[in-house]
Amino acid sequence: MCDPRIALSTQRFEAWLTLLPEEAKALRSGTLVHLHMGTQEVMASVAVLGQSSLEPGASALVQLVVQQPVHVWWGDPLVLRDASATRTLAGGLVLEPHGLLRYRQTPTRLTYLRQQHQPLIQSRFVAALQDMPFGLDAAHWWRANGLVDWPFVPTDIPHVVADQHQRWFIAAPHFGPMRALVVDALTAFHTRWPDEVGPDVQRARRLALPKMPETLWTLLLEQLVRMGDVVLNRGFVQLPAHSEQLREADQIIADKTLPLLLNGAVDPPWVRDLAGTLCLPEVQVRMTLARLAKMGGTYKIVNDLYYHPQVVTEMASLIRKLVAQEGHVTAASFRDAVGLGRKRAIQILEFFDRIGFLRRVGDHHLLRPGTVLFPVVGS
Repeated sequence: MCDPRIALSTQRFEAWLTLLPEEAKALRSGTLVHLHMGTQEVMASVAVLGQSSLEPGASALVQLVVQQPVHVWWGDPLVLRDASATRTLAGGLVLEPHGLLRYRQTPTRLTYLRQQHQPLIQSRFVAALQDMPFGLDAAHWWRANGLVDWPFVPTDIPHVVADQHQRWFIAAPHFGPMRALVVDALTAFHTRWPDEVGPDVQRARRLALPKMPETLWTLLLEQLVRMGDVVLNRGFVQLPAHSEQLREADQIIADKTLPLLLNGAVDPPWVRDLAGTLCLPEVQVRMTLARLAKMGGTYKIVNDLYYHPQVVTEMASLIRKLVAQEGHVTAASFRDAVGLGRKRAIQILEFFDRIGFLRRVGDHHLLRPGTVLFPVVGS
Protein backbone atom coordinates (compact mmCIF):
# COMPACT_ATOMS: atom_id res chain seq x y z
CA MET A 1 0.00 0.00 0.00
CA CYS A 2 1.30 3.48 -0.85
CA ASP A 3 0.14 6.96 -1.74
CA PRO A 4 -0.96 6.87 -5.42
CA ARG A 5 1.19 9.93 -6.07
CA ILE A 6 4.39 7.97 -5.46
CA ALA A 7 3.31 4.65 -6.92
CA LEU A 8 5.87 3.14 -9.28
CA SER A 9 7.04 -0.24 -10.40
CA THR A 10 10.20 -1.29 -12.17
CA GLN A 11 12.01 -4.31 -13.51
CA ARG A 12 15.45 -2.69 -13.43
CA PHE A 13 16.95 -0.68 -10.58
CA GLU A 14 20.35 0.18 -9.12
CA ALA A 15 21.51 -0.44 -5.58
CA TRP A 16 24.44 -0.40 -3.19
CA LEU A 17 25.26 -4.01 -2.32
CA THR A 18 27.54 -5.66 0.28
CA LEU A 19 28.53 -9.29 -0.21
CA LEU A 20 28.76 -11.27 3.04
CA PRO A 21 32.36 -12.00 4.17
CA GLU A 22 31.48 -15.68 4.64
CA GLU A 23 30.95 -16.17 0.90
CA ALA A 24 33.53 -18.44 -0.70
CA LYS A 25 33.70 -16.67 -4.04
CA ALA A 26 33.09 -13.31 -5.63
CA LEU A 27 29.70 -12.27 -7.00
CA ARG A 28 29.83 -11.85 -10.76
CA SER A 29 27.54 -10.22 -13.30
CA GLY A 30 24.85 -12.55 -14.60
CA THR A 31 24.39 -14.40 -11.30
CA LEU A 32 20.77 -15.46 -10.74
CA VAL A 33 19.47 -14.73 -7.24
CA HIS A 34 16.35 -14.54 -5.10
CA LEU A 35 15.56 -10.91 -4.28
CA HIS A 36 13.73 -10.16 -1.03
CA MET A 37 12.32 -6.65 -0.41
CA GLY A 38 9.70 -6.30 2.28
CA THR A 39 6.97 -8.76 1.33
CA GLN A 40 8.22 -9.04 -2.25
CA GLU A 41 10.23 -12.06 -3.44
CA VAL A 42 11.27 -12.38 -7.08
CA MET A 43 14.05 -13.87 -9.16
CA ALA A 44 16.64 -11.39 -10.39
CA SER A 45 19.98 -11.25 -12.16
CA VAL A 46 22.88 -9.14 -10.92
CA ALA A 47 25.03 -6.77 -12.98
CA VAL A 48 28.05 -5.47 -11.06
CA LEU A 49 28.76 -1.85 -12.05
CA GLY A 50 32.17 -0.22 -12.34
CA GLN A 51 34.14 -3.42 -11.77
CA SER A 52 34.23 -7.03 -12.93
CA SER A 53 33.00 -8.65 -9.71
CA LEU A 54 32.18 -8.08 -6.04
CA GLU A 55 34.57 -9.74 -3.58
CA PRO A 56 33.39 -11.22 -0.24
CA GLY A 57 33.06 -8.51 2.43
CA ALA A 58 33.22 -5.71 -0.15
CA SER A 59 30.54 -3.28 -1.34
CA ALA A 60 29.79 -1.99 -4.83
CA LEU A 61 27.17 -0.57 -7.14
CA VAL A 62 24.96 -3.12 -8.86
CA GLN A 63 21.97 -3.19 -11.15
CA LEU A 64 19.27 -5.75 -10.46
CA VAL A 65 17.08 -6.92 -13.33
CA VAL A 66 13.98 -8.67 -12.00
CA GLN A 67 11.73 -11.13 -13.82
CA GLN A 68 8.54 -9.35 -12.77
CA PRO A 69 7.82 -5.76 -11.68
CA VAL A 70 8.63 -4.75 -8.11
CA HIS A 71 7.78 -1.64 -6.13
CA VAL A 72 10.93 0.12 -4.89
CA TRP A 73 11.99 3.57 -3.72
CA TRP A 74 15.29 5.13 -2.67
CA GLY A 75 16.62 3.65 0.56
CA ASP A 76 14.54 0.47 0.54
CA PRO A 77 16.57 -2.40 2.07
CA LEU A 78 17.06 -5.61 0.14
CA VAL A 79 18.44 -9.09 0.69
CA LEU A 80 19.83 -11.49 -1.91
CA ARG A 81 19.79 -15.26 -1.56
CA ASP A 82 21.26 -17.81 -3.91
CA ALA A 83 19.25 -19.29 -6.80
CA SER A 84 18.23 -22.32 -4.72
CA ALA A 85 17.28 -20.05 -1.78
CA THR A 86 19.47 -22.09 0.60
CA ARG A 87 21.76 -19.29 1.85
CA THR A 88 21.91 -15.51 2.13
CA LEU A 89 24.47 -13.85 -0.16
CA ALA A 90 24.28 -10.10 0.31
CA GLY A 91 22.32 -7.12 1.56
CA GLY A 92 21.97 -3.56 0.41
CA LEU A 93 19.71 -0.62 -0.31
CA VAL A 94 18.09 0.92 -3.38
CA LEU A 95 19.77 4.01 -4.84
CA GLU A 96 17.84 4.54 -8.11
CA PRO A 97 14.51 2.86 -8.92
CA HIS A 98 14.76 3.78 -12.60
CA GLY A 99 17.68 1.69 -13.85
CA LEU A 100 19.18 2.33 -17.27
CA LEU A 101 19.13 -0.22 -20.07
CA ARG A 102 22.02 1.57 -21.81
CA TYR A 103 24.95 3.64 -20.56
CA ARG A 104 24.72 2.13 -17.08
CA GLN A 105 28.51 1.73 -16.90
CA THR A 106 29.49 5.28 -17.96
CA PRO A 107 31.63 7.30 -15.51
CA THR A 108 28.89 9.95 -15.26
CA ARG A 109 26.27 7.38 -14.29
CA LEU A 110 28.54 5.68 -11.75
CA THR A 111 29.40 9.01 -10.14
CA TYR A 112 25.72 9.90 -9.92
CA LEU A 113 24.88 6.57 -8.24
CA ARG A 114 27.70 6.88 -5.71
CA GLN A 115 26.49 10.34 -4.75
CA GLN A 116 22.95 9.01 -4.28
CA HIS A 117 24.33 6.93 -1.40
CA GLN A 118 24.29 10.04 0.81
CA PRO A 119 21.69 10.02 3.63
CA LEU A 120 20.67 13.70 3.38
CA ILE A 121 18.05 14.25 0.70
CA GLN A 122 19.12 17.82 -0.08
CA SER A 123 22.68 16.63 -0.66
CA ARG A 124 21.38 13.95 -3.03
CA PHE A 125 19.36 16.56 -4.92
CA VAL A 126 22.36 18.85 -5.37
CA ALA A 127 24.51 15.91 -6.47
CA ALA A 128 21.86 14.80 -8.94
CA LEU A 129 21.79 18.24 -10.55
CA GLN A 130 25.56 18.23 -10.91
CA ASP A 131 25.47 14.88 -12.75
CA MET A 132 22.37 15.47 -14.90
CA PRO A 133 23.29 17.70 -17.86
CA PHE A 134 19.64 17.90 -18.95
CA GLY A 135 18.28 18.61 -15.47
CA LEU A 136 15.64 16.62 -13.65
CA ASP A 137 11.88 16.31 -13.63
CA ALA A 138 10.59 17.21 -10.15
CA ALA A 139 7.68 14.75 -10.13
CA HIS A 140 9.93 11.94 -11.35
CA TRP A 141 12.48 12.67 -8.63
CA TRP A 142 9.80 12.87 -5.92
CA ARG A 143 8.44 9.45 -6.83
CA ALA A 144 11.88 7.85 -6.88
CA ASN A 145 12.47 9.16 -3.35
CA GLY A 146 8.99 8.31 -2.05
CA LEU A 147 7.96 11.97 -1.70
CA VAL A 148 4.84 13.94 -2.65
CA ASP A 149 6.39 17.38 -2.18
CA TRP A 150 9.69 19.10 -1.51
CA PRO A 151 11.08 18.61 2.05
CA PHE A 152 13.19 21.73 1.43
CA VAL A 153 13.01 24.81 -0.79
CA PRO A 154 14.93 23.89 -3.95
CA THR A 155 15.08 27.46 -5.26
CA ASP A 156 17.03 28.46 -2.15
CA ILE A 157 19.95 26.33 -3.35
CA PRO A 158 22.58 28.49 -5.12
CA HIS A 159 23.16 28.14 -8.86
CA VAL A 160 19.91 26.28 -9.59
CA VAL A 161 17.68 27.24 -12.53
CA ALA A 162 13.99 26.29 -12.36
CA ASP A 163 11.07 26.68 -14.72
CA GLN A 164 8.16 28.94 -13.82
CA HIS A 165 6.17 26.20 -12.09
CA GLN A 166 9.19 24.44 -10.54
CA ARG A 167 8.61 21.24 -12.50
CA TRP A 168 12.13 21.19 -13.97
CA PHE A 169 15.46 22.00 -12.34
CA ILE A 170 18.95 22.24 -13.74
CA ALA A 171 22.32 23.38 -12.44
CA ALA A 172 23.27 26.80 -13.81
CA PRO A 173 26.63 25.52 -15.20
CA HIS A 174 24.66 23.04 -17.36
CA PHE A 175 21.93 25.48 -18.39
CA GLY A 176 24.19 28.05 -20.07
CA PRO A 177 25.82 25.68 -22.60
CA MET A 178 22.49 23.93 -23.28
CA ARG A 179 20.80 27.27 -23.94
CA ALA A 180 23.60 28.16 -26.37
CA LEU A 181 23.22 24.84 -28.21
CA VAL A 182 19.52 25.52 -28.86
CA VAL A 183 20.20 29.04 -30.13
CA ASP A 184 23.08 27.84 -32.32
CA ALA A 185 20.96 25.04 -33.81
CA LEU A 186 18.13 27.45 -34.65
CA THR A 187 20.59 29.97 -36.11
CA ALA A 188 22.02 27.27 -38.39
CA PHE A 189 18.52 26.17 -39.42
CA HIS A 190 17.41 29.72 -40.26
CA THR A 191 20.61 30.27 -42.24
CA ARG A 192 20.12 27.11 -44.29
CA TRP A 193 16.35 27.52 -44.78
CA PRO A 194 15.68 31.25 -44.49
CA ASP A 195 12.14 30.96 -45.90
CA GLU A 196 11.03 28.30 -43.40
CA VAL A 197 9.26 29.28 -40.20
CA GLY A 198 11.63 27.02 -38.21
CA PRO A 199 11.99 23.36 -37.20
CA ASP A 200 9.09 21.66 -35.46
CA VAL A 201 9.46 20.99 -31.72
CA GLN A 202 10.71 17.42 -32.14
CA ARG A 203 13.13 18.25 -34.94
CA ALA A 204 14.53 21.14 -32.91
CA ARG A 205 15.36 18.68 -30.13
CA ARG A 206 17.04 16.32 -32.60
CA LEU A 207 19.10 19.21 -33.98
CA ALA A 208 20.13 20.76 -30.66
CA LEU A 209 19.95 18.12 -27.91
CA PRO A 210 19.15 14.71 -29.41
CA LYS A 211 19.81 12.80 -26.17
CA MET A 212 17.58 15.00 -24.02
CA PRO A 213 14.37 13.25 -22.86
CA GLU A 214 11.29 14.67 -24.54
CA THR A 215 9.56 15.61 -21.28
CA LEU A 216 12.57 17.65 -20.16
CA TRP A 217 12.90 19.17 -23.63
CA THR A 218 9.32 20.45 -23.42
CA LEU A 219 10.05 22.09 -20.07
CA LEU A 220 13.31 23.57 -21.40
CA LEU A 221 11.48 25.13 -24.35
CA GLU A 222 8.90 26.66 -22.03
CA GLN A 223 11.73 28.19 -20.02
CA LEU A 224 13.50 29.54 -23.13
CA VAL A 225 10.23 31.03 -24.39
CA ARG A 226 9.70 32.72 -21.02
CA MET A 227 13.24 34.13 -21.18
CA GLY A 228 12.66 35.43 -24.71
CA ASP A 229 15.34 33.24 -26.32
CA VAL A 230 12.96 31.40 -28.67
CA VAL A 231 9.42 31.69 -30.00
CA LEU A 232 6.88 28.90 -30.50
CA ASN A 233 4.78 29.38 -33.62
CA ARG A 234 2.10 26.76 -34.40
CA GLY A 235 4.33 23.92 -33.25
CA PHE A 236 7.49 25.35 -34.84
CA VAL A 237 10.46 26.81 -32.95
CA GLN A 238 12.21 29.96 -34.14
CA LEU A 239 14.47 32.74 -32.93
CA PRO A 240 12.66 36.01 -32.15
CA ALA A 241 14.64 37.86 -34.84
CA HIS A 242 13.42 35.40 -37.47
CA SER A 243 9.77 36.26 -36.89
CA GLU A 244 9.39 39.37 -39.02
CA GLN A 245 6.63 41.92 -38.68
CA LEU A 246 5.14 42.93 -42.01
CA ARG A 247 5.60 46.50 -43.10
CA GLU A 248 2.52 48.44 -44.11
CA ALA A 249 3.21 47.96 -47.84
CA ASP A 250 3.75 44.21 -47.35
CA GLN A 251 0.56 43.92 -45.34
CA ILE A 252 -1.41 45.43 -48.23
CA ILE A 253 0.05 42.82 -50.58
CA ALA A 254 -0.57 40.05 -48.07
CA ASP A 255 -4.21 41.08 -47.73
CA LYS A 256 -4.57 40.67 -51.49
CA THR A 257 -2.58 37.47 -51.98
CA LEU A 258 -3.84 35.37 -49.06
CA PRO A 259 -7.47 35.20 -50.34
CA LEU A 260 -6.15 34.11 -53.74
CA LEU A 261 -4.07 31.36 -52.13
CA LEU A 262 -7.07 30.24 -50.09
CA ASN A 263 -9.34 30.20 -53.15
CA GLY A 264 -6.75 28.15 -55.00
CA ALA A 265 -7.03 25.48 -52.30
CA VAL A 266 -4.71 22.53 -53.12
CA ASP A 267 -3.66 24.08 -56.44
CA PRO A 268 -2.88 27.74 -55.65
CA PRO A 269 -1.37 30.20 -58.15
CA TRP A 270 2.39 30.51 -58.46
CA VAL A 271 4.15 33.74 -57.51
CA ARG A 272 4.34 34.90 -61.13
CA ASP A 273 0.58 34.32 -61.57
CA LEU A 274 -0.22 36.18 -58.36
CA ALA A 275 1.91 39.11 -59.50
CA GLY A 276 0.17 39.13 -62.87
CA THR A 277 -3.31 39.02 -61.34
CA LEU A 278 -2.54 41.83 -58.90
CA CYS A 279 -0.48 43.86 -61.40
CA LEU A 280 2.41 43.97 -58.94
CA PRO A 281 6.15 43.41 -59.37
CA GLU A 282 6.95 39.70 -59.07
CA VAL A 283 9.93 40.40 -56.80
CA GLN A 284 7.72 42.32 -54.34
CA VAL A 285 5.12 39.53 -54.16
CA ARG A 286 7.85 36.92 -53.69
CA MET A 287 9.47 38.87 -50.82
CA THR A 288 6.12 39.40 -49.09
CA LEU A 289 5.23 35.72 -49.25
CA ALA A 290 8.68 34.79 -47.96
CA ARG A 291 8.21 37.12 -44.98
CA LEU A 292 4.78 35.60 -44.38
CA ALA A 293 6.32 32.13 -44.43
CA LYS A 294 8.75 33.13 -41.67
CA MET A 295 5.74 34.17 -39.58
CA GLY A 296 3.78 31.00 -40.34
CA GLY A 297 1.33 32.98 -42.47
CA THR A 298 2.06 30.85 -45.55
CA TYR A 299 3.88 27.57 -46.22
CA LYS A 300 6.47 27.29 -48.96
CA ILE A 301 6.06 23.95 -50.75
CA VAL A 302 8.70 24.55 -53.43
CA ASN A 303 10.28 27.70 -54.84
CA ASP A 304 7.63 30.29 -55.75
CA LEU A 305 4.73 28.05 -54.65
CA TYR A 306 3.06 28.97 -51.36
CA TYR A 307 0.01 27.45 -49.68
CA HIS A 308 -2.47 29.05 -47.29
CA PRO A 309 -2.17 27.72 -43.67
CA GLN A 310 -5.82 26.63 -43.66
CA VAL A 311 -5.26 24.51 -46.77
CA VAL A 312 -2.10 22.94 -45.33
CA THR A 313 -3.98 22.10 -42.12
CA GLU A 314 -6.75 20.45 -44.17
CA MET A 315 -4.20 18.43 -46.15
CA ALA A 316 -2.54 17.34 -42.89
CA SER A 317 -5.94 16.18 -41.63
CA LEU A 318 -6.45 14.21 -44.85
CA ILE A 319 -3.02 12.62 -44.43
CA ARG A 320 -3.92 11.58 -40.87
CA LYS A 321 -7.04 9.85 -42.23
CA LEU A 322 -5.05 8.04 -44.94
CA VAL A 323 -2.48 6.89 -42.37
CA ALA A 324 -5.27 5.71 -40.06
CA GLN A 325 -6.67 3.60 -42.90
CA GLU A 326 -3.49 2.21 -44.45
CA GLY A 327 -0.79 2.80 -41.84
CA HIS A 328 1.04 5.07 -44.29
CA VAL A 329 0.50 7.42 -47.23
CA THR A 330 2.02 7.14 -50.70
CA ALA A 331 2.26 9.57 -53.60
CA ALA A 332 -0.44 7.59 -55.40
CA SER A 333 -2.91 7.50 -52.51
CA PHE A 334 -2.41 11.19 -51.75
CA ARG A 335 -2.68 12.11 -55.43
CA ASP A 336 -6.01 10.31 -55.69
CA ALA A 337 -7.29 11.84 -52.44
CA VAL A 338 -6.58 15.47 -53.39
CA GLY A 339 -7.07 15.22 -57.15
CA LEU A 340 -3.65 16.58 -58.11
CA GLY A 341 -0.98 15.29 -60.44
CA ARG A 342 1.71 12.91 -59.21
CA LYS A 343 4.47 15.54 -59.33
CA ARG A 344 2.57 18.00 -57.12
CA ALA A 345 1.52 15.23 -54.74
CA ILE A 346 5.18 14.25 -54.30
CA GLN A 347 6.17 17.89 -53.71
CA ILE A 348 3.55 18.26 -50.98
CA LEU A 349 4.52 15.00 -49.26
CA GLU A 350 8.18 16.02 -49.37
CA PHE A 351 7.19 19.31 -47.74
CA PHE A 352 5.49 17.42 -44.91
CA ASP A 353 8.61 15.24 -44.60
CA ARG A 354 10.82 18.34 -44.47
CA ILE A 355 8.92 20.06 -41.69
CA GLY A 356 8.76 16.92 -39.53
CA PHE A 357 5.10 15.98 -39.87
CA LEU A 358 5.93 12.84 -41.89
CA ARG A 359 9.01 10.72 -42.44
CA ARG A 360 9.74 8.74 -45.56
CA VAL A 361 10.56 5.04 -45.48
CA GLY A 362 10.98 3.75 -49.02
CA ASP A 363 7.90 4.73 -51.00
CA HIS A 364 5.83 5.13 -47.84
CA HIS A 365 5.40 8.29 -45.78
CA LEU A 366 4.73 7.64 -42.09
CA LEU A 367 3.27 10.00 -39.52
CA ARG A 368 5.96 10.94 -37.02
CA PRO A 369 4.96 9.59 -33.59
CA GLY A 370 3.98 12.32 -31.15
CA THR A 371 4.09 15.15 -33.69
CA VAL A 372 2.53 18.37 -32.39
CA LEU A 373 2.07 19.82 -35.87
CA PHE A 374 -1.46 20.30 -37.20
CA PRO A 375 -3.21 18.70 -34.21
CA VAL A 376 -6.62 17.13 -34.60
CA VAL A 377 -9.30 19.61 -33.58
CA GLY A 378 -10.52 18.82 -30.08
CA SER A 379 -7.46 16.74 -29.17
